[in-house]
Formats: sequence, structure tokens, C-alpha cells
Amino acid sequence: MEFFKCVPSIRYMAGIVYDSTWAEKFHKSGNHEFLHVLSGKIRLIFQEEGRRREYFASPGESLIVPAGTLHRDDFDFKEDLKVLYVNFSWDAPEFFRDFNNAQFKLLSEETVTEIKMIAERMRFDNVHAGCGQAIENVRLLNILLLFYLDIHPFSTPPASPASCTKSTPLSPRIIAEKAKNYIARNYPEKLHLEDIAEYLNVSKYHFSRVFHASTGFSFRDYLCIYRLNKAKQFLLDEKGSIGEIGEKCGFDNGNYFAKVFKKHFSLSPGKFREEELLKTLKE
Repeated sequence: MEFFKCVPSIRYMAGIVYDSTWAEKFHKSGNHEFLHVLSGKIRLIFQEEGRRREYFASPGESLIVPAGTLHRDDFDFKEDLKVLYVNFSWDAPEFFRDFNNAQFKLLSEETVTEIKMIAERMRFDNVHAGCGQAIENVRLLNILLLFYLDIHPFSTPPASPASCTKSTPLSPRIIAEKAKNYIARNYPEKLHLEDIAEYLNVSKYHFSRVFHASTGFSFRDYLCIYRLNKAKQFLLDEKGSIGEIGEKCGFDNGNYFAKVFKKHFSLSPGKFREEELLKTLKE
């Protein structure tokens, strides 16, 4: 995470309507590109070493084109494609080493909402050189950080419960952060609010209030959403049965997992896997 100490530098930023030439010809930029779709739909096509990859984004969703990537921005010419386009330089090879635009589809609803809010603010900002430009650079870093931490949860080693004494109370921010770390490490297990409160050496009532205020979610809802997003990853990357994947993510049984998954994403785990597989076969 050392690379996040290096703030990206925006070279150009604007809300633009895409020209058809961007869809007709493959092209590349010497800088990175952040694309946040405002209206229309985009199919971003990468052509790398004989391999073709496609990524889709609708209004409110985002994509990134790493510097030097040969790509084409395909869209329906009958429907304008308007995008917040941010061209930026950033010395962060660690970020792009395992980056994949498909991961944007796996972001939690909370993270997607935060990114949309920041992108909308950037869209309407009247940016000038100096302080204003520096603020936009930090806003872009915030978006990249939100994305990275959602896909790669904190992995800092847990502190000993003995260190969380009443004589050194934890701040609400630290309580929420440590709780998220604990969930990221232990989500497959049977977790209860009391378990994390005990780990942090705070009362379950205090922990419940602080966690909800910091994240906007109850502990139970946050844990469920985290497990569901991990399940989406496993459904794409593994060949296990629906029941096996549900249990691997901490759900009591396959039927309950399928019911919660469909309620949250409006389609069953099997249908989700089928649709994503069809997209892959089209690549």
C-alpha cells in the first residue's frame, strides 16, 4: 500500500461526448484513463498480445484504461455516450499489476455509491491550476483507494485483544476499520456481533452504534453484503456447486444462500454464473 502515498496527477479532465472514431479504431494513451459513464453504455475492448478482452459499463459505473493499453471504446452511435474522462499519470505499478476492470462489477454497493458521489463532484468542479488541481488529484486518489480497498481488504495483522484496554479507548474510525479487517479474515466462520465487540474490548452496544455510524450498515447487513460479494467472485473463478460456494462464504446452507443472493442481486447464483460465462465466451 506504499504506492498510495504517491498522488496521481490529472493531465486532463472533462465531461465529454464520445466521437465515433474512438469506437472505430484501436488507440492508446501514454497516460492512464479513468472513465465514469454519465449516460449511454460503453463496451471497452482491450487488445493485448493477441488477447481480446471486453468490459461493459452503464451510467454510474466506471472503467480504467492503464497507460499504453491498445483499446477501442465501442458504443451505440444512435445513443450518445457521455463520460467523465480523466487522463492522469501515476507511478503506481503495484496497483496495475493485478488490476482487472471486471472487478468493478464486484464492488460493494457502498463503494459504488461513494465513487459516484466523488465523480459527480469532479464533473461539476471548475478546476484551475494550483490548489484546485491538487484537490482534484486527491479526489481521484480517493476513488482509486476506495476501489483497491474494496477488492483487497486491509490485511494488517490483528492487535492483541489485551492491547485494547479501557485506559486507551479506540476511536470510532479505528473500531470500524478493525471490525472490517476481522470480517475480511473470518467471514467464512460463524460470526456474531458479540465476537468482534469482545475482540475489540468494547461493549456490544457501543460497537453496534459506532459501526453503523461509520459504515452506514448494521453489522449483520455489512457481513451479509461482504459474503455475497465474495460469493460473486467464487462463482466466476471456481467450479464448485452453488451450495458449496454458499457454505464457503459463511452461509448456513445452499438454499438460504440462493435466497439471499437473489434478493440482493435480483437473480439467482446460477443465473448470475450463466450470464457471466456467456459474456466470457463472447470475448
